[in-house]
Amino acid sequence: MLAKPLEAGELVELAFQTSKGTVQGMAEVLEPQAKASSGCLQPFRFIALEDEAHSSLSTVLHLLLDQITVGSARRIC
Repeated sequence: MLAKPLEAGELVELAFQTSKGTVQGMAEVLEPQAKASSGCLQPFRFIALEDEAHSSLSTVLHLLLDQITVGSARRIC
């Protein structure tokens, strides 16, 4: 969470830890979408990501999607 929003269009180096390793790359800051009481949430899109970081991110996102899908299927039954 950011204390104040960054300018949309700014280029930043971004890194965060996942269960499959660190994802680090260059990102473009997008328009803020939500404000919280202690800051703001601001979306971004990767513009440069090394193969290993891309693989880690893809794996984690697929695992999350599987958890969501399985959880939804359990609620339906």
